[in-house]
Amino acid sequence: MDWTKQGAAVVSSVEFTTGQRGKVVIVGPRENPKGAVIVIAGPAGVETRSVGEYLDRLNPAAVAEILCMQERAFGASGLPKVQLP
Repeated sequence: MDWTKQGAAVVSSVEFTTGQRGKVVIVGPRENPKGAVIVIAGPAGVETRSVGEYLDRLNPAAVAEILCMQERAFGASGLPKVQLP
């Protein structure tokens, strides 16, 4: 995944196991239910869903990377803080 910083958020494109593409937007720690969301284009426009709602459509490596990036950007576990351009 190719992460970038956009304001206070950390963002990356993601491809689901269905072939559909979307964006992962991380704005807070794992304790926040909306700390990491998936943004996709839907029939009624842009849809925002929690990452948890898309776990069955994400490959395990993407899930691990999203959780690690969320912890590095907003967590307190001691992982090195992320440095993005």
